[in-house]
Amino acid sequence: MFFKPRACLFFLFCLTSSLKASDEFQQLYDSANKLGSVPLAKRSLEVAQGLKDDELMGKAYFLIAFYQQYKRAYYESLKNYFLAEEHYRRAKNIERQISTLINVGGIYTKGGFYEEAGQFYNLGIELAQQNGDTMNELILRYQMARSLQLMGSYQEARKLYSDLIPQFQNQHDEMMVSKCYLSIGYIVAISGEVYDTADYYYSKAVESFSEEGKDKNQAEITKKYSLGYVYIKQNSFKKAKPLILSALEQAQTGSYSSKTMADIYFNLATTYEHLNMTDSAIIMYEKGIEYIDTEAFDFDYTQSIKRLYDYCRTFNPAESEACSKVIYDFTDEVVEFKDKLVDANAHYQVAAANLHRKNELLNAQQQRDRRVINFMIFLALGLVIFSGLLFYLYERKRRIQKWRKVLKELTIKPGLTNPS
Repeated sequence: MFFKPRACLFFLFCLTSSLKASDEFQQLYDSANKLGSVPLAKRSLEVAQGLKDDELMGKAYFLIAFYQQYKRAYYESLKNYFLAEEHYRRAKNIERQISTLINVGGIYTKGGFYEEAGQFYNLGIELAQQNGDTMNELILRYQMARSLQLMGSYQEARKLYSDLIPQFQNQHDEMMVSKCYLSIGYIVAISGEVYDTADYYYSKAVESFSEEGKDKNQAEITKKYSLGYVYIKQNSFKKAKPLILSALEQAQTGSYSSKTMADIYFNLATTYEHLNMTDSAIIMYEKGIEYIDTEAFDFDYTQSIKRLYDYCRTFNPAESEACSKVIYDFTDEVVEFKDKLVDANAHYQVAAANLHRKNELLNAQQQRDRRVINFMIFLALGLVIFSGLLFYLYERKRRIQKWRKVLKELTIKPGLTNPS
């Protein structure tokens, strides 16, 4: 076989260009990942689209979505996560599909769409089971439990957390073990169970860590102000006060989430309020307001916002205007976000329905093709068998004729006899 020189040169040129483009993609992708740059990530996507590589396009879309989510552009982030998931599906990269579904579910949970989030978590669990990915399956089940908790299905959530604890222990994941115990502690506290039960679960959350560190400190802080909240629910405000003050003192030594600080200040404000320490209560409520970040809101803030509203309306009319502004800003942010999520979900459902229809048509075509192929195979086998039978009959007839001829030649002919 001879190769044409021009064809060889063209093939080498295409191969070299492809390698250069792959290198360019990786450089842009790494830079975007290092700098958290959406524009660089979009440039890497353009290169991936030029290569028509689903795996690379999935990576680029995921990176864009991740940093859009980090920068609170949730609606745009969702659209790009959906595109990432589509390309990962085409590339048959199940592990990255699972990661995408976890993030999508997280955004829906953040927006209060717990049932929709659960659908994505269930899809991820199915994929994780197919792929034998135990760790991601456990994380998805934890997210399902959290959605159930936020929906108010406390007993279902509690059972799921309890089932997950030994499984995370087998994976030696101390952080997730602690989170499960903290969540059960929260359910116990919100359900009004006895103090000792809440103390048990919060203590187990702290004991889950084998070494000192920020994560263990966070668990200790959560334990203190949460147990303080249990005392508040029992109207034991004098017992609540030292616990919450200790949590505040420990939290001030490090940098903890806005939600943690807001919860501490609001719990302390409620305590002071019922101890008739009005001035201190006002200061604590004002500090709590400072930690409510309307741009990075989470629906976990809802309870604190309601308490803030009730306080402003009942105990501090002078501050009601400032309180109301925070509440309205928060509410507007929530409404806008939920509207965008509804729109995003509608687009996703349409895309999913179209994809499902395409898959149905593809499966139907594949089944028709399979039937044709099977028919052709059976026809070919039938012809082979028929040909074999004809050959066998022909050979049998030929051999019979041959043996007849031989037998005829071997037949004894009449001859002279010896005289007696």
